[in-house]
Amino acid sequence: MKKRRLLIVTLVILALLALVPSAFAATLTVDGSCVDSEPDGACDGQPGYYKTIQAAINAAAPGDTISIRNGTYAEKLSLAKDNVTISGQSEAGVII
Repeated sequence: MKKRRLLIVTLVILALLALVPSAFAATLTVDGSCVDSEPDGACDGQPGYYKTIQAAINAAAPGDTISIRNGTYAEKLSLAKDNVTISGQSEAGVII
């Protein structure tokens, strides 16, 4: 009986731990029309808004989504992040 209870508690804890990364996932928005950007690429001090795609990638954590607003982004990107989703506002509107 004691082993069964321990097994159930262990399985519950493992299930909860599997949910933790998604519970803290954020959506970062890239807006090339941002007028003033901070040294780290953040737009006007607005949390989660970035002028460049690379700045958003640099700030992203596993599980985050980067949403790119329509515009032309002349960037070379380094995608050295795991489990980050990048999506554009529209297929024809986002040019990299």
